[in-house]
Amino acid sequence: PSTDANGKSDPFCTVTCCHVHPDGKIETKGWSKSATKVVEKTLAPWWGEDFTDKYGYVEGDSLLLQVWDWDQGDKSELIARAILPGTEFHRPGGFHATLPMTCMVSDAPRGTVPLL
Repeated sequence: PSTDANGKSDPFCTVTCCHVHPDGKIETKGWSKSATKVVEKTLAPWWGEDFTDKYGYVEGDSLLLQVWDWDQGDKSELIARAILPGTEFHRPGGFHATLPMTCMVSDAPRGTVPLL
């Protein structure tokens, strides 16, 4: 969704290893966080970036994906987030599909992010 006055956003995505407890609580490995580059003035970003497994992923972990709007001089605004369970990507061939995301911006539609 648009978060800037120009009708666009300046999105970037963070990926963090995490563990989801049975009660739904998310425990992140903060030191495992990676971020994509910012794609300016768009509602359909394409990052096309690869991340290595240097951040301590262990079998059973999930990935917390968060899409943010970057604003110069201001704190970045969380746009959407999703959890990708390890069982969906820690397998031969990895994960190549569309991931539904929970929109964190009020009055905005739910979206998906293609992960290739």
